[in-house]
Amino acid sequence: MLEQEGDDLLARHVVCLAQAQLLEALVLPDEVPGRPREELQEALERRAVGRALQVLDDVARDAALAQDVQRAARLPSAGVVVDGHAFHCSSRSDPTASLPARPARHRRRFAPPRASPYDGAMVIRPGVSAVILGPEGVLLQHRSDNFLWGLPGGAVEPGESVREALAREVREETGLEVEPLRLIGVYSSPEHHQIITYPDGNVIHYVSSCFECRITGGTIACGPESLACQWFDPERLPVDLMPISRIRIRDALAREVRAFIR
Repeated sequence: MLEQEGDDLLARHVVCLAQAQLLEALVLPDEVPGRPREELQEALERRAVGRALQVLDDVARDAALAQDVQRAARLPSAGVVVDGHAFHCSSRSDPTASLPARPARHRRRFAPPRASPYDGAMVIRPGVSAVILGPEGVLLQHRSDNFLWGLPGGAVEPGESVREALAREVREETGLEVEPLRLIGVYSSPEHHQIITYPDGNVIHYVSSCFECRITGGTIACGPESLACQWFDPERLPVDLMPISRIRIRDALAREVRAFIR
């Protein structure tokens, strides 16, 4: 139900649109040959409700309508509730007073978007990372952006497949050519450190796929995003290891048949 608060600009916009739809749809001619007046009244009322609810659906789907709020007309109003939704209609008599109430399970509601502490700053991006295991342990890179150790990986670029992104990121950061052996898991939960704030102020929510990979070529050579590349014993990982990498290494060593979804 829309809140009838004077400072709710979006509600005011919906009020104006819904009012116009209701009043237009409920204009009842004096006579319609071959149709009883009561039947025509009921049909028009159903059409009015449908139009009003369509207004709400349009507003919910298109957030850009909020930009038109300041241009919306301010109309004198009297409270009206139609099918579980609150509207303002003009001071004329309520044209929907005879509408039967729908069962609660059929009521449709307009819900404002959930508030987020990252609204306006966060970008969601797909990402990849590689767990490369060898006789010396697991290969980690010392990152130049946050000065922490982590798994090789990064974002999937537009037009790029996950496999291509994985090979590119490992090549750029370690100098190695790899191919994926298995999917370790898919990671997206903010609780598992999937939202990262970079020194330049960018906030990225990564939906990341992590793969165990084997080396097929190349030699270890640090790229511009790496300060160092080094093998570590999984039982002696560096203290300044990124939390997201620690979780993925642990999942890789669990050797589960099914991929983790975290």
